[in-house]
Amino acid sequence: MFQMFNGCSNLQTIDLSCIIDTPSLTSTREMFQSCTKVENIDLSNWRNAQNLAVMQSMYYNCQKLKTVDLSSLVVSKLENCQQMFRDCFILEAVSLGNHITLNEYRTSNNSSGNGMMSMFINAGKNGTGMIVDLSGFDPTKIKNDSNGNPWGIGHMFSGCSKLTTVYVSDYWDNSNFSTQNSDWSQKNAFSGCNSLVGGAGTTYKANTNLNSYAKVDGGKDD
Repeated sequence: MFQMFNGCSNLQTIDLSCIIDTPSLTSTREMFQSCTKVENIDLSNWRNAQNLAVMQSMYYNCQKLKTVDLSSLVVSKLENCQQMFRDCFILEAVSLGNHITLNEYRTSNNSSGNGMMSMFINAGKNGTGMIVDLSGFDPTKIKNDSNGNPWGIGHMFSGCSKLTTVYVSDYWDNSNFSTQNSDWSQKNAFSGCNSLVGGAGTTYKANTNLNSYAKVDGGKDD
């Protein structure tokens, strides 16, 4: 499904509800990229994609898309979902996975990479509010980088100024992510998320944009 609908700029609806099991599928990279007028993509029955490794830029630049429901999806070998929802400017709701396990991402030169970098960058910024459900998303198998530091989630939600809520599970213990702020891959996970409020009522502050805040909200000082 690599680049299957890439650049189909006049499509408004894509019905793929017939897709249920895709056990041999390995990549959906850029599948809907730059479908700038599409308003509905139905993958609601998609369940089994056990060998899917790459979802990079899958919905990149789908400027009219408001909802993505992949809540039934089970993936055990995912490595790369960079920029998956980047520039989906009016996105309102994302439900990602019954259980999706993110594994170590190997770059072209066989070094470790950051598979979640810029995943939602600028998503929903022109909409009325955005809710992201990652409660079925498990990043605990991500290995350390070459310096021994846990991988960050650099710029994962950067620029998502209308993001209000992110649902996660206990998988999102911030010890799994780097708290360093030294380079692109390890900083500004929540930069500009001015509307974000935690489950315990913690509101966004400029100094809460680091990876250390990628966890269940435990209170106002958390």
